[in-house]
Amino acid sequence: MEMRKYIYLFIAIICMSGLVVGKNIIMVVHPTGQAFSDVLEGINAEIDQEEYKVIPYSLKKLSAGKLKDEISRNQPVLIILMDNKSVSLYKKSNITTKIPVLAMMGVNIQSAIEGIPNSGAISYEIPIVTSLVNLRSVLNRDISTVGVIARSNMKEFVKHQKKFCKNEKIRIIHINIASCPLFYLYKPTLRLR
Repeated sequence: MEMRKYIYLFIAIICMSGLVVGKNIIMVVHPTGQAFSDVLEGINAEIDQEEYKVIPYSLKKLSAGKLKDEISRNQPVLIILMDNKSVSLYKKSNITTKIPVLAMMGVNIQSAIEGIPNSGAISYEIPIVTSLVNLRSVLNRDISTVGVIARSNMKEFVKHQKKFCKNEKIRIIHINIASCPLFYLYKPTLRLR
């Protein structure tokens, strides 16, 4: 629910700013899935339906060329990209407009939007320091060094988090999942419930 507040605030700021051009259309590019449908439903519930029209586009039915054509045809005031796949498709479209872009619901989404002009992102990765401070409180012990096993594409995220952890006197060691022998040892037994 907290993410919804940020989404609505961002949309309100964009729509009330001098950046608003076009026909008051908000385009939403999204993959299939209940979480994406729920956010789309929330956006529709909060938008002034008389002033703005939300047009959803399923990733299944879009190509880079079609996305570019739809943006050109509709001239939206805002484009919302849900998930990393939507961001990738947008980048492949080579769109050069100044229309504001909001990316959300993707892994390391802030890094994913690099190179997209006039864009912002809502991240939902929990800061490492938050988890560690909470863990320290629950365990009632000092935590001085923590190893973080993550994919290589999370390297910048972990590096950024090290700064915050340093303030709490916690040292972070990033271990690339591809170079972690324990991962391969236990991989066959890992199961999602």
